[in-house]
Amino acid sequence: MEISVEGWSNGERKRRGQRWDDWKNHHWRVQKCLLASRVSRECQWRLPAVSILGYSSGLLQFSFRYSCHPGLFKGCWCWKPRGNSCCCNNYLVITRNKLDSEAKKWRLVADVLNDIAMFMEILAPNFPTCFTLIVCSAGIFKSIVGVAGGATRAALTLHQARRDNMADISAKDGSQETLVNLAGLLVSLILIPLVTDNPLLTFVLFFLFTILHLCANYKAVRSVVMETLNEARLAIVLHQYLRDGRVLGPLEANLKEPVFLEFRRIVPIKLGVRLGEFIYTSEDLNLAMKNNHKPFLIGVKRGSVCVCLGPDASVCDEIRAVCQAVCLCTVLHPVSPLEGALKQLSMSHSNNHWELVHESHKLMDQIFQPFLKALEVAGWQTSRTLLDWNEWRVEWKKKSS
Repeated sequence: MEISVEGWSNGERKRRGQRWDDWKNHHWRVQKCLLASRVSRECQWRLPAVSILGYSSGLLQFSFRYSCHPGLFKGCWCWKPRGNSCCCNNYLVITRNKLDSEAKKWRLVADVLNDIAMFMEILAPNFPTCFTLIVCSAGIFKSIVGVAGGATRAALTLHQARRDNMADISAKDGSQETLVNLAGLLVSLILIPLVTDNPLLTFVLFFLFTILHLCANYKAVRSVVMETLNEARLAIVLHQYLRDGRVLGPLEANLKEPVFLEFRRIVPIKLGVRLGEFIYTSEDLNLAMKNNHKPFLIGVKRGSVCVCLGPDASVCDEIRAVCQAVCLCTVLHPVSPLEGALKQLSMSHSNNHWELVHESHKLMDQIFQPFLKALEVAGWQTSRTLLDWNEWRVEWKKKSS
């Protein structure tokens, strides 16, 4: 079927031309924004790496020049690979899905651990009796850096692949890294004569470049704007919505997202737990299903908000469950004075946490659908999330009367 444009009136042609111009302008603004974000991020990640790579090459030569003892290297050769393997396995068990959901935090952790490991290797020759222990510990840190850095790079590459061109993005990233390594090699040829036999200059330059490296990586991580929801970004957006009815866009929420690890949370949220984590008796199961018609169960036990997910739960159900868990955490331990719907929810809080859970179901019935639509309008992805769900799934059925 052919479409002829000869029969179009001047007004029709003008309207169609205006729509095409509007689409081109919008497309160009989006591409320009993405390009600016990527250029900023790449400059902040790559440029300090030239100094760090070149300087590390010179420092390692300085370090091992004064530590060439066969017994020490034999001990390192025996113990370093074994310690690295054990710690990497334990690290993967501990972090689980957090390398996806908290890619920014673990990217920054990898950079910090890499600098610490480099400092330990430089410091090792000054402590001959502990040389093996220090070098093996640095090797453990570098193994963790390899795992965390590779995993977070994959997560960020997936985020940058806007047109499902992950292979293309990975190839470009690899070529940039090769260029940086070459520049680092050239810088090392200049720095090696300067730092040789000069310990004071060695450590002064090391701390100077390390500060530059960490500051640049912090700014680079801050410049990443992700449209997928993790627990931190969802909590920020939900609190703002409950406060004034406004949904933050991805740019505003990412700027408020913390990029440092939180080693302890007062009221932790456990997603995808076993049923036995908070259901001990049939009465507990009946209380968990009261006012709840969704494919998840939620409860509060031992100071934690636990969510048990059903096998047929959709992405929207997962978002709703996390929103409800965030509300419960806020009410159980308010950081600031509660307002609006959370204040009303806190009035039902008593020694029995099940009453609070029942009221939170009612609150979600009122606010979740408008909140979900507002998320889509604001530019958030609701078809997939980066929420830190465990792999447990439970099936339950209500007894027919």
